[in-house]
Amino acid sequence: PDNHDGPILAHRAPSSPSRINFSDSVSAHGSKTTLDLFRAIAVFKACQLEFLVKHAEALLNASRTVLGSTLTNSLVKYTFFRHFCAGENSADMKPVIHMLEQNNIGPILDYAAESEG
Repeated sequence: PDNHDGPILAHRAPSSPSRINFSDSVSAHGSKTTLDLFRAIAVFKACQLEFLVKHAEALLNASRTVLGSTLTNSLVKYTFFRHFCAGENSADMKPVIHMLEQNNIGPILDYAAESEG
């Protein structure tokens, strides 16, 4: 969020997108790499673990203590953040928006900021 340089909401999906057939794995997931698919499975499986969800903040704090902030933040960034967020700034988001548009998916952008208080 330090490099947020304004909204990029001017990007639009094609006006008459074709429907994605989620029954066809190539149509639904063809633009994803094997790593993307494994990450998605891992993230969704982790989100189903009640202990992990209930104690996420304490677990992150413990991880920062044991592994350090850099490693912990990198782990979160390349798993949960990468799965659920398009990027930290417009430069990060543009290729994601382009990929979505190429697959006839209209992006919805929202600026989210967290505070420590």
